[in-house]
Amino acid sequence: MIVRRDVLKGVASGASLLLSSSAFAQTQAQPEQPAPFQQNMVLDLARSFVKSPFKPAPTDLPEGFGNLNYDQYVGLRYRREKLIWADDKVGFVIEPLHRGFIFNSHMVIQLVENGLSRRLAYNAADFEFGSVKPPQNSPDMGFSGFRVLVPREGKLAEVAIFQGASFFKAHAPGQAYGVQARGLSLKTADPRGEEFPQFKAVWIEKPTLASNALVVHALLDSDSVAGAYRFTIRPGEAVIIDTEFTLAPRASVENVGIASMSATSISSPLDRRRPDDVRPTIADVNGLQMNTGKDEWIWRPVTNRQTLQISSFVDDRPKGFGFLVRNRDPDAYEDDEQKWETRPSLWIEPLSEFGAGFVNLTEIPAESDTNSNCIAYWRPKGGLAAGVETSWA
Repeated sequence: MIVRRDVLKGVASGASLLLSSSAFAQTQAQPEQPAPFQQNMVLDLARSFVKSPFKPAPTDLPEGFGNLNYDQYVGLRYRREKLIWADDKVGFVIEPLHRGFIFNSHMVIQLVENGLSRRLAYNAADFEFGSVKPPQNSPDMGFSGFRVLVPREGKLAEVAIFQGASFFKAHAPGQAYGVQARGLSLKTADPRGEEFPQFKAVWIEKPTLASNALVVHALLDSDSVAGAYRFTIRPGEAVIIDTEFTLAPRASVENVGIASMSATSISSPLDRRRPDDVRPTIADVNGLQMNTGKDEWIWRPVTNRQTLQISSFVDDRPKGFGFLVRNRDPDAYEDDEQKWETRPSLWIEPLSEFGAGFVNLTEIPAESDTNSNCIAYWRPKGGLAAGVETSWA
């Protein structure tokens, strides 16, 4: 996956978009009238949010849905005949994702067509529930995120997924999900606790078949920062996600992660933390690659450390960095189920100057391959100042 950052540009001024608190409330699902949509409205909304204290998206769920296990949760699937744009031949299909398991926060999904947006209402009848008892009285449980699918060889193939806090990930044909990106990291490895911004709402533009691109706008919010994002997803041999965003801080934050990513590294020939496991390597990625502002190339292997380790690589105007998979030999992993050799790399290519700062690499001791224990991001010098908007590329 390649993530490219562009500066967010507002369009002509128009009526501001106010996302009412009722949009986050768990009320009975009701159809809504379409409303005009322009890109600058998401930034206007972020600016309005920072004027008030942060309010997390609802996490309360009907009985039984907050404690689902993984197998139960994956049985909650949007019915194929209900998939968004499945019959419209526009090159992309959207699958809304149910709330439950570890994905309890509510993401409001708006669909945009011909300049008008309409909130996608939750309807329990649109889902298959597998072994889970469907919710009673059809409460508006909302969604936890969405998958992006594309037609491929007569089937629908996954390209990307947005779900949980500000996480998103993608993979190309023949790959499996692995490393994931974040809209923003705040206070990573801070002993006082990390802050996890949320994508509270998204506006997904209906594409055209000729565009071969899907545009998603997102509203990010957290205790310290709100932000407006625009993702342009371009599937192909590599999935390119052009990302434009502006941040509006409520408070000053020193430890800020721009273009953040996380991956798993449990065992490798460099550390062998799991001598009882016959697999020689258990890892999403092999290391962190950096292309500095002076056009120097630096490779830093990642490992599962005995203790927390934070490494900083000082730079000015970096040209790129990311977690890479260098070894694609299945014999290096010996895992026919997980197929670690098929995991994607993630490369960040700044399209405007990041300025001074450093690439930060955090390696956290972990025992399970369900933990994303390696985190990398660009940390700008000086962090974010309260009341000062910044745009990144």
